[in-house]
Amino acid sequence: MHHFQQLEVNQFKIKIFVPAYPLMTDASFECSPYIKSCLQSHIDNLKKCKTLLSLVYCIIHIVKSKLATEASPMELWNGNTVKLSHAILMELEKSLPKENVIEIKESLKTIKLKYNDIDGNEHFLFFNVTSEYPKGNINILEVDLPLEVVGSLSKVNTIGQLYDLFKQSVDSLLPFWRMCKKLDEKSWVVEPSKPQKRDVYRRILINEYLSIVLTFNPLDLTSYPDVKFLGSMKAVAEGKKKYIRNIEVFGWKEELDVAENLTRLFEIDKLPVKESTCKAIDNENECYICFMSTIENEEPPSKWCNNPQCSSWYHHSCLVQWLQMVVSCAELSDHISGTCPYCGEKLWCQLRKDDK
Repeated sequence: MHHFQQLEVNQFKIKIFVPAYPLMTDASFECSPYIKSCLQSHIDNLKKCKTLLSLVYCIIHIVKSKLATEASPMELWNGNTVKLSHAILMELEKSLPKENVIEIKESLKTIKLKYNDIDGNEHFLFFNVTSEYPKGNINILEVDLPLEVVGSLSKVNTIGQLYDLFKQSVDSLLPFWRMCKKLDEKSWVVEPSKPQKRDVYRRILINEYLSIVLTFNPLDLTSYPDVKFLGSMKAVAEGKKKYIRNIEVFGWKEELDVAENLTRLFEIDKLPVKESTCKAIDNENECYICFMSTIENEEPPSKWCNNPQCSSWYHHSCLVQWLQMVVSCAELSDHISGTCPYCGEKLWCQLRKDDK
């Protein structure tokens, strides 16, 4: 797939494709027939442009000169748009390495940037600016960072400040991501199934009857994570009792990683990993939350999710316990609603089952 830059300048629109960006080799553009005719006689000069900024300036100059000498019923020129485009391009040219500008589109107001951290990972920031830039707000459209960090990115005034803060945020989160990577390698992470950089929690297996949800503060790894317990009533009671007793006696050791702390606190040799733990959860008779087919005083697991592609089954009590733990769930009268732990589909169930 070719890398390309896309620019749109109102009131006329031009898309500029730069396959070898930041080199201008094989640069091409798409535009209306009228604008193309304006540029055609200057094609040799356009090919001599060495940077994206100089190419845009050259196009603007050619079209503006053409419109100045030719009466046209079309409103192709918008001075405010040109000023905005100039301000954005100058800011990008001044503040960022050219190879880190991935995409520019929608009248130059929507921009995608890239930053490579020292661990070799790519991070992308997708945002737009208002027509009042640099006085207006910068709106974050997409960034793979925890919500605790994203809010601060919108409080800056310029693209340069935004990129600097984006880099600082990524660098400050490296210890958190390294910790998560080590935990992912040493445990069976049930959820999220494909962890993203924005995820600050892990649900991991302790044994075939018990799992825990760890929620971390990505900006303070010195504090131990919030822990919630899931599984059969007996396993939850025993696991919680053991964990609380040992956390009070031994505490959470900063010099140990998360997996090592958990093995101490739950008094086990090591955490289960997916390849070696009890059989995978692919049986309709097993609950996706507690991994059991039968638990005390509970009917067998049922199909609660309406998504026909979802293979999850749940005990009623396990599902209610899970939904009550999720911040986004909603309780109404005797029902509770939220998303399926397996596929994310909307589902609901009764808080208490009707007596038969």
